[in-house]
Amino acid sequence: MRNYKTVTMQQEVLDNVVCNMCGKKISADNDGYIEDYVHIDKTWNYHSDLDGQHHALDICAICYQKWVDTFAVGVLSAQ
Repeated sequence: MRNYKTVTMQQEVLDNVVCNMCGKKISADNDGYIEDYVHIDKTWNYHSDLDGQHHALDICAICYQKWVDTFAVGVLSAQ
């Protein structure tokens, strides 16, 4: 005979995102979909002044475009 019990599991759910450049809250629409943004997660390795540091940042689409416009070499756009 099998006996069952009900358990509640905790799950981590994204609540909000804030742009690291402008500080704007990147909002969700009425269906819960969050406006698109760039997430960068980097752990620096040897041969860097940042060796061993871990950086994570989120950039809204407007700030991303402003940032990319400053690049000496443009980003590739695949379409």
